Amino acid sequence: MLELSTLLDDATEMLRRQPSLLEIKAPSAVVGDLHGQYEDLIRILMIFEKTRGKKVPDFTERKSMFFGDYVDRGTYSLECIVLLLLFDK
Repeated sequence: MLELSTLLDDATEMLRRQPSLLEIKAPSAVVGDLHGQYEDLIRILMIFEKTRGKKVPDFTERKSMFFGDYVDRGTYSLECIVLLLLFDK
């Protein structure tokens, strides 16, 4: 539980430092409305992985933005938000 607490503290600080408007250059990926659907998040990340080395840059080489609605309806809301926060580490 201490690791999760540290992750949340770090994420809070990181988000405080970010401007409210980010300018992201292409290519980039935009994802929204996960609603706690962890399986969908994993599928999205697998699609990013499959594009590695192709004309579409992979997830680790391009800016990716995840817009809101990370949690609520799905069973795995905590898992979704934790995985997304880990990508910003």
